[in-house]
Amino acid sequence: MRASNTIAYSVALVAACASIVVASRAAAQARDAEAPSNGEEAESDDYLSSLQREIEAREIAAEEESIGPFWFLDDWTIFTGFELGILDVGPVGFGRDQARRGRYGDNGLAVNILSLRSRFFRLLNVELMFGYMDMDDYDPIMNEVVCVINCSSDAEPFVAESEVSALTVSAATGLATPPIALGPVGLTLGCNLGVQAAWPHRDIMDCRDCDEEDLADLSGTYLEPTMLIGWAAKLDSRESGMFGIRASYRAFLGDSELRYSWTFGFALAMYLEVN
Repeated sequence: MRASNTIAYSVALVAACASIVVASRAAAQARDAEAPSNGEEAESDDYLSSLQREIEAREIAAEEESIGPFWFLDDWTIFTGFELGILDVGPVGFGRDQARRGRYGDNGLAVNILSLRSRFFRLLNVELMFGYMDMDDYDPIMNEVVCVINCSSDAEPFVAESEVSALTVSAATGLATPPIALGPVGLTLGCNLGVQAAWPHRDIMDCRDCDEEDLADLSGTYLEPTMLIGWAAKLDSRESGMFGIRASYRAFLGDSELRYSWTFGFALAMYLEVN
């Protein structure tokens, strides 16, 4: 009786263990069926990476599209700007009567040493220039001098002739286009109305005790078409810059003592969106 009970218990225990083993194997097979293989995992990672790269590329493209090619040309965004010009050089003409009274030539050379320009409300331009002009002296002062500058102790006397030059200041305001993007090149066109004053003086350069003469002041009102063309770059979503060559022509109006002035030089411009 006891032996039969022992056998029955043993059979029941073996059956229970077998059922546990079968259940665990079935669960493992189910998990294997649900879990992807190594190859499937790699393909899934590649797909997610490519999807993320595509999303990032679309975000970059949208940002670049919002920035624009170079400037704020896609809409009428208001911006301000600043332009610095250095060494604008070109010919200048004077009124013939004024030149005869001053005894100098009616043509000369104009040099704008420094030009400061500001842009307001996208189109309004304001500028201030400082420079000088050289003229041919038709009635030079002649002085016998021993030394002008950096001379030795045994320098011989010589005759020095005077020159005519003039310091100049001009101020103007006008309208200018927003920078126009032409690939990597930017172009700005404008037109100013301004006034210029000059103070001619006849003297022998670098001579302290030589004769000199102050001449009649020159002044005039002018109309000035301008152009700036050069390399252009967008710095960020609000700022852009431009470096290039600036050309202008001043046509003096009415009975001005000045007639015309061509200038060519270099300019650096910066533009900032303000809204």
